[in-house]
Amino acid sequence: MMENTYDMLLPVLAEIESKLKRKITVDSLAKTASTSTTHLQRLFKKAFGRTIACYVSARKMTLAVEDLLTTNLKIIDIAHEYGFEHEQSFIRAFKRMFGITPGEFRSRGMAAVVIPPLQQTYKNQPSDGLFFGPNIIVCPEIKLVGRRHILPKIKPPDLVPKVAKDFWLNDQVHIDDKLYDAEYLGLTRVPPDNSDYTYYMPSVRVNKQPKKLADGLVYDTFPASLCAYFYYIGKHHYNDINQEVASGMYDAISAYATNDENAYKLKSDALYMERICANNYDGTYCKLEWIAPVARKEIIIAN
Repeated sequence: MMENTYDMLLPVLAEIESKLKRKITVDSLAKTASTSTTHLQRLFKKAFGRTIACYVSARKMTLAVEDLLTTNLKIIDIAHEYGFEHEQSFIRAFKRMFGITPGEFRSRGMAAVVIPPLQQTYKNQPSDGLFFGPNIIVCPEIKLVGRRHILPKIKPPDLVPKVAKDFWLNDQVHIDDKLYDAEYLGLTRVPPDNSDYTYYMPSVRVNKQPKKLADGLVYDTFPASLCAYFYYIGKHHYNDINQEVASGMYDAISAYATNDENAYKLKSDALYMERICANNYDGTYCKLEWIAPVARKEIIIAN
């Protein structure tokens, strides 16, 4: 069961949030997780795509931004508040994240992208995997070539896997200028008129719009945007991703989309994309990613 491997991360995330105003060490977090520091750091990087140290620093800087904008505390006092022994250490960490010093940030009156707490989504987990998210990412424009299908909103369990595998076996081999040979992208567009169908496009990423395409293939784009990024890690081969996984993923995303307390909101449910990269399979774990545009919350101070 994946829970036996990854359930240690939930108390680690909770401890980080509870100790952001203190010094946090990997050793102390490893004790909380009842594992070694090496094992914890490997799991954390695998699950969240960043090191523990980078995440802790980003969370501290997010809270420090709020203090800079909403209080008259001196910078040295804010540094001490978040566990920095020296003001210069705090200033260097702040500049690495935001590109300017805390003093410049406070005096200029700027907007800041906040880093929300990482979330490990546990509801409706399948037996051999876990859902995580959302993270908030900046996604560049992605150019796609694929085969568009009209599918019912309520799909038979094997329908999407079938059209995906058909595309991968029969169509993608005829597409030139692919950026990544091992990458599969599934683009969904939902009509605006409450139709009982969706457009699903199994596809690959290309460098530019092709001048000519094989019969039945089409070109589309996923726009450059700030996005919510959910992902699934399963203890199986990526070919074994099934309807149970897809349903659980969309349940988690739906719960996020309808939560009014979130700092980031999905712009709509009309566009989203799945991503699978065969290179992410390490012999034990596979990874399925899900991306959709969001509107971001900004912290703003007037000049």
